[in-house]
Amino acid sequence: MEFISSVKDAFIKYRTFNGKADRPQFWWFQLFLWFGFIVSVVLDNLFFSPDFFLSASNIGFIGTLWVLFNFIPTVSIGVRRLHDTGRSGWRQLLFFAIIIGWILLIIWYCEETREDDPAKRPIGIPQ
Repeated sequence: MEFISSVKDAFIKYRTFNGKADRPQFWWFQLFLWFGFIVSVVLDNLFFSPDFFLSASNIGFIGTLWVLFNFIPTVSIGVRRLHDTGRSGWRQLLFFAIIIGWILLIIWYCEETREDDPAKRPIGIPQ
């Protein structure tokens, strides 16, 4: 999947928390999010800061709007990516376990699609 189609698909399926999202779709959307976040911080510092100084603490009005606008699509594509690796979407709550949770999520997001889905096995093969 390419950049524009990945971003479109993420916004079209922003209410879909079931299904799967492959690696390229997830990472293209993450690139879009980070690029937009950097642009919003630069715009905040350019328009709303008396001295132009870039720092993470200078997230202002535009950056806040960017994060709020993209919150639900980000969560939904993360859940679908975890489903694609054979895990529950609830594991995305590990984001709140600061360092270890982030490392685990990045590792899981980077894994390949799991093809040994029990629902796809023929009848008679032990689970």
